[in-house]
Amino acid sequence: KGVDNSRAFKVDRKMGTEEEVEEVRLKGNESFGHGDWDSAISQYTRAIELSGNSKDKRIYSNRSAAYASKAIESASSLANDLLELALKDAETAIAIDPTWPRAYQRHAVALQRLNRIEDACSAAKLGVTNSNSSDSSFPALNDLAASLEATVAASRSAAMQQDEAELARLEGNKAYAAEDWNAAISSYTQAINYLIAEGRDLDKRIYSNRSAAYVKKAEENESSLTFEYAVEDADKAIELDPDWPKAHHRKVNALMRAGKIEEAEKAMESGLERCPLEPELMKLQEELKKSKKGGDSTAPKNRGVPDAPGTKRRQRHEVAETELYDVLGLPTDATESDIKKAYYRLAQDNHPDKNKDDPGATERFQKVGQAYQVLSDPSMRDMYDAHGLQGVMQSDSYREVDPSTLFAMIFGSEKFERFVGELAMTTMMQDGDGAGAGGEAAMREKVRSKQKERIEYVQKELIQMLQPFVDGENTAFKEWATKTAIDLKTASFGEPMLWTIGYLYLTKASIFEGRGHLLGVPGMMKNMQYGGRKFNQNVGALSSAIEVMKKQKKMEEKKAAAIKAGKPLSAEEIAKMEQDLAEGTLDTMWKMSVLDIQHTLEPAIDAILLAKDVDESGVKPKKAGPIGTVKVMFGGKKKEREVRPTTRSEIAKARAAGLKLLGKVFMEHGSEEAVKNGVANINEAMAAAAAAAAGDPETSSDQM
Repeated sequence: KGVDNSRAFKVDRKMGTEEEVEEVRLKGNESFGHGDWDSAISQYTRAIELSGNSKDKRIYSNRSAAYASKAIESASSLANDLLELALKDAETAIAIDPTWPRAYQRHAVALQRLNRIEDACSAAKLGVTNSNSSDSSFPALNDLAASLEATVAASRSAAMQQDEAELARLEGNKAYAAEDWNAAISSYTQAINYLIAEGRDLDKRIYSNRSAAYVKKAEENESSLTFEYAVEDADKAIELDPDWPKAHHRKVNALMRAGKIEEAEKAMESGLERCPLEPELMKLQEELKKSKKGGDSTAPKNRGVPDAPGTKRRQRHEVAETELYDVLGLPTDATESDIKKAYYRLAQDNHPDKNKDDPGATERFQKVGQAYQVLSDPSMRDMYDAHGLQGVMQSDSYREVDPSTLFAMIFGSEKFERFVGELAMTTMMQDGDGAGAGGEAAMREKVRSKQKERIEYVQKELIQMLQPFVDGENTAFKEWATKTAIDLKTASFGEPMLWTIGYLYLTKASIFEGRGHLLGVPGMMKNMQYGGRKFNQNVGALSSAIEVMKKQKKMEEKKAAAIKAGKPLSAEEIAKMEQDLAEGTLDTMWKMSVLDIQHTLEPAIDAILLAKDVDESGVKPKKAGPIGTVKVMFGGKKKEREVRPTTRSEIAKARAAGLKLLGKVFMEHGSEEAVKNGVANINEAMAAAAAAAAGDPETSSDQM
């Protein structure tokens, strides 16, 4: 007996009446009741043909049951063919009536006998959701769904005991459900790293779920960099299974949420080509059309997506442990640029100042700093890959740096971004290393372009901040300046940053005003003093860098000499030298940051004092910037000067006066001593800042 005998059954192709069709169907039921599967199949097939491909769901459902029953008594190769036929008939019955429980039951049983237990469970659960619960066949479907779910759970439980990757994936799912995106991303990354380390096949579900978590995280933080990670994970899921609709859905959604509508449309076209008429994709397509039509974009408003890194990705290899990679949410073959970008994102997200109500933030922040310190150094990373963290910490090359100090030196504070833009070191951390395809020339051009944008941003912000003073609201302006300085003082490096910015404001404004008095001599004197200070700062930064290199060379020589003499240095002696070197390095970074601020504010201040944004008549072409109005910033208080400056010259003078006042207030709340000392007492300064912030109640910040 074979499958084809029913299909080859010779029948009269003449259409029968409804009574004839029903008679043949009942004969099939009779044969089925006697266990004569071939006869039952033949009779059901005859009924379908007599009716002209009947739309009677019962016939397809019964033939599906007959195929499945015959499969039990057949050889395995024939059994699979029969079960595939049973699946098709069950699907036809579902299509005829999507609310009929028995059709879903037939479908799930066929899948179960094909040993596709998880698919069978999904099919049964779908039936329970979609079908009519008042139908007499519903209880049987519901019982089947419960039984299959228990089987799947038991199977997974047994597998999980030996599968750390699956455990990590499920932990990610729990974190996702709790809307803890950082924890979800970390768990999914850990699951991927387990698979890579064990040389196992990668799991599309993990990449898909991590993509979804990245999107949620990006929407919270308005981070285009995190959207990029979401798209990369969706691409990886598509690579693993090009015909999986969910992977295409993830990519389109990530691109759409990032505001990349044209790219999202291309991804949608590709997805529908691979998965035509997929309901979820088609639903998302409608959302995409509305987004395009309405010009709606959820793209992050802060920074653009960095260029692709130019560094070479490491070959995947077995490592002693993956803990530090897991902390940064990276695979073990991550590039140096990947590491820098991940540190930038996670250090910002987990900084204690932004998570005052989260007792676990400090520990996460410290772990992120340690992970970056080790993995960003190629030699320490090699040592970590080979021997794990304990091996690194026992080596002479390891020196622990205070993560708060490291963060503050690299990033400064978001509170100061309006006044100085994004620090150059922050930009470098975002973009990672590598000049890319364009080489060094392209990289230099990119740096120049970003610095130009930064200067223009600071210039517009300055105009906006000074406008109330220009309009005559002097007292209100000073009150705002004082309140702002008090708030900025509590930020990382608040006092030295305040003094540096205030000094530049006051000095540049004084130079401008001095040009109009006593043949410009006061202005020239101020300019000479300022030029001398600039020269000293440049020399100081260079000297600091040279001193660091000397200390490093001296330390290595001393360690080598001690080993040669047979008296290696003690751990305490090494730690003391390394701490001294670390502080020197951070001191150099601080001095470079001061120069960076200076080189940004100078052209911005010069531009606003020249008042080129104002017509000769004194009429401004348009408002300077989008942030804050006079009413919002200063409460719309009454102006103290009735005669408003009307010419470009008068507006420039008023701006200079306002800038001097702002500079004086900032310097009063800042600290010149802190500027000179660099990072000598950084830990104490940050502790005081944290205490001040804590005591101020006004201080603020679908998966599988």
